[in-house]
Amino acid sequence: MQGRSGIWVSVYDGVTITEAGKLDIDHTVPLANAWRSGAGKWTAQRRKEFANDLTRPQLLAVSTATNRAKGDQGPEDWQPPAKTYWCMYATAWTNVKATTSSR
Repeated sequence: MQGRSGIWVSVYDGVTITEAGKLDIDHTVPLANAWRSGAGKWTAQRRKEFANDLTRPQLLAVSTATNRAKGDQGPEDWQPPAKTYWCMYATAWTNVKATTSSR
């Protein structure tokens, strides 16, 4: 992947990533989880805005392994392997959920 280099640290597990191909962009609140919580009743535009939200802690660069392990689960079923990130993850989850339910 020419022109796509850098160093990223996955907040979910503390893994340092130097190859963009080993990086995933995770939705803190997965799209399927949002759908089950009512996003199916939103307009297509609102779903698009939610999926691409850069104003809240909704999109995170994380290791592919943790993103795949998380799947579409919520914090009741999955927590990041890095316990030091648990509070931040719960706060981010709550922030995103509260914002989407209040619109």
